[in-house]
Parts: sequence; structure tokens; C-alpha cells
Amino acid sequence: MNTTKPKGFTLIELLVVVAIIGILATVVLASLGSARDKAKDAKIISLMSQIRVQAEIFALQSGGKYNGSLSSGMDDDDIGNCNNVANKFDGSLFDNDISSSINSFVSDVIDTRPPAFGRVFCVVGSDSQNSWSFAAPLYNPGTGMTGFCVDSSGSAKEVNLDFNLSSNPIGTASTGAQCP
Repeated sequence: MNTTKPKGFTLIELLVVVAIIGILATVVLASLGSARDKAKDAKIISLMSQIRVQAEIFALQSGGKYNGSLSSGMDDDDIGNCNNVANKFDGSLFDNDISSSINSFVSDVIDTRPPAFGRVFCVVGSDSQNSWSFAAPLYNPGTGMTGFCVDSSGSAKEVNLDFNLSSNPIGTASTGAQCP
């Protein structure tokens, strides 16, 4: 009588191995998606830190003013306007035509932000309210509609704002700009 076992795996053993590999692959892919969002958030926060530095350079070149030649200031919640498409911010630190403006960083933040959110917020205070602020949404929110905000007071922090509403929660031209 031949007592040798046949070589190889049974169909059930192969199916178990394939199922385990499938479960592990799902876990890894889910982790990669979260890591991508965290990397995008890190890029947004880094760009916004650069905005703060560039805004101070702009102020030094503009006699200490963030609004430059725009004496009345300006506030908006529209991506196009914060990106100076409508030229509402002419002469200010958001002006495309001024080499020391923060506009290129604002454009990079706008290009990186989550597409589901339609807005960023920007404010440049009037002469009497010499200030600025900028806020944009993040991908990996801690709570609710989390974004990041920077302003002329040196503030750089996560904020809980609704980036789908058409109201500006980070100040006005007449009252001054500040992160909440």
C-alpha cells in the first residue's frame, strides 16, 4: 500500500491565502490614501508659512503697509478674487503684477486645495487696519470643515470654517484681518 501524500496545495488552502492577501492589500491601499491627504495638507501648510514670510518682505518694500497702494483694503471669499483675477487687490500683497506679492503662493495653495471646497478666504485691511489674512481648506480635517489660516499678527493655525459658504470669517477691510 502506497502511503505517500500527494504534493501541492488543496483548493481551500489556495483560496484562504488569496483572501488573506486581498485583505492585506485593502488595508495598505486605505493607509496610502490617508497618507496622500496628509502629504497634501503638509504642502498647503508649508505654502501658507511661506506666505507669511513673503508678506513681511512685501511690507518692508511697501513702507510697512500690506495693502500697498490699495488704501481702502479688500476682503473676499472667492478663489478668483483671492487669486487676483478680478484685480480687486491691485497694489496690495495679493497683486499678480508685483514681484514681491504673495500671489504665487496663493495660486499654489488654490491648486493644491481639496476640489470639493469652492472657496478660500483673503483679506487686506485698509490703511487704518494695516493687516492681512488668508485661509484655505485642508484635505484631512481634524473636525468638521477644518482649514488653515495665516495672518499678519503671526498667527498660523488650523481653523474650523465652512469653506462652502460665501461669507468671509477672517475679517474685513474696515475692521482688519485676523484668523479666528
